[in-house]
Amino acid sequence: MKDKVLILTHKILQLKVARESGMSIPDTLVSSDAGMIREFCTKPSIMKNLNTPWFFNNGEFKAAYTRLVTNDVMGNEDTLKFTPIIYQRTVDKREECRVAVVDGKAFAVSSPPSEGSIDIREEKRTGDSFEPTQFPEDQKDKLLGFMDRLGVDSCGADYLIDKDGDWIFLEANISGAWWWVDKHYGGQIKRAIADYLTR
Repeated sequence: MKDKVLILTHKILQLKVARESGMSIPDTLVSSDAGMIREFCTKPSIMKNLNTPWFFNNGEFKAAYTRLVTNDVMGNEDTLKFTPIIYQRTVDKREECRVAVVDGKAFAVSSPPSEGSIDIREEKRTGDSFEPTQFPEDQKDKLLGFMDRLGVDSCGADYLIDKDGDWIFLEANISGAWWWVDKHYGGQIKRAIADYLTR
């Protein structure tokens, strides 16, 4: 289990396997080269960690949330060169989605983005703003293929749906929060987990 958790915190590996599994992903750069970063970020972009955003600082559990790339960041040579991180072009999004998968069953919820929405975890929007949504069968097949290649049986996967209705994969987490999704499915996820564990 520990190895599987580590696999699904490796975001570059995820993006590679997602693309090989036929998923659409945002245009992406991983770099600490200031020139390459500035060239890539001439269009609106976000920045996020290579690995899990969660960390301890002065005894507190904190998160390094996904951020917009700003002029201040682009103007700070030391920040750009400090460590490689993931830069991605922003998506003109229509909806934000979480898909919880347990034993081949997918449970999807979506929400229109809030003004300036970047990271729903920071905005604490996981809940009432979301509604159950149809997860297309072709996307489900790709996600299950992605999971199979990584050797995991369950995950919480994050997507954006763009203005053209295309599903854009962002990342997945083997321990991704599913309980707030389950509120919209009347306990079906909980029962699927119980069935899987007792089979």
